[in-house]
Formats: sequence, C-alpha cells, structure tokens
Amino acid sequence: MCFKTFHDAVLAIEGDSPITHVFEALSTLRAKLQNRNTEHFYGHDTLIELCQCDDDFVEKMKEFDNFYTSAVIYLDERFDFSTDTSSPATVAKFFLASQTPSYADCVEIVNTNGVKVNFDEMFDEVQVVSTKYSESKAELQAFAVDESWAVFTVELDIPNIWKVVSFIFSIPSFNAHANAYSLK
Repeated sequence: MCFKTFHDAVLAIEGDSPITHVFEALSTLRAKLQNRNTEHFYGHDTLIELCQCDDDFVEKMKEFDNFYTSAVIYLDERFDFSTDTSSPATVAKFFLASQTPSYADCVEIVNTNGVKVNFDEMFDEVQVVSTKYSESKAELQAFAVDESWAVFTVELDIPNIWKVVSFIFSIPSFNAHANAYSLK
C-alpha cells in the first residue's frame, strides 16, 4: 500500500495531470506516511516477518520509522504544504472534487498572480458556476478536472472565471529543473 501511494504521487507529478492534482496527491502521500510513522505500521506481512527475525525487533522498527520520517522531511523541503495564498493549496481549490471555488478563492489567485479581472462581474460569475456545478456534479465524475471545467461551463458567460481557470491550468504540474513550487 505504501508503494502504491508513492506510485500515485509520482504519476500525478510526472503525468499529464493538471496542477490541481499535484497538491492532493502529495498531501495524501505525506498524510499516509505521517500516519504510518505515528502508528508504527509497516504492513501486516512485514510485521510478521519482523517478529520472526532473530535480530533486534526494536532496531528494525526504528529503521522503518526513520524511513517514514526522512520521506516526510524530503517532501516538506521540496513542496509547499502551507495553506497561505501563495501555496498550491489555493490552486487545489479548483479541483472540483466536491464544490466549486468560492469568490474568495478566485480573489486569492487574482491578487497573488496579477490576473486582470472585473471583480464585480467575477462575483456574479462564481454564483452562476456554483449553480451549474450543483446541477452537473454527478455527470462530471467521468471527466478529468480540466475537462470538467470545459464540459459544465461551455454554455456559460463567465469570462473572468475563465481567466482564473486558464491561469491555473497553465501552471505546469511538473518542472524537472525546480525543487520547490511557488505561485509567486
């Protein structure tokens, strides 16, 4: 299970996934590693093997704990998990997992990154998007997040929201030359 978690995170980073998937994948990986470390969980089969070893069981457990700790430190050094306005957490709000982004979410992106919009119009557009999303939510589950935005908003007049969404989907989800990610 732990290796699958790593595998899923790597696919989100190196694949064709939009940036909205990266924060979710890495946050999930980090949380699972922290939980396994806290619970001293190494997998059921591994635990059975460790119990049967003649070697020092406690020392073996420390090695696993060190692995989890090192992996979390590695992630923390290379990815911004904070929830401030300049972090990938702001972008992740556009994932459309359970709701649409709020007006405040859109304003965070606009103010942090200089996207030019009409704020009054954008407020009304957020309400239109929210209503349409509520009506379309079930059918959108079959689409990737970037396709979902296109599918359920195709007939909507939301030029300011489209500027924000276009900006977000223009952010590459992976850059081999960068060790850390920041919106600004």
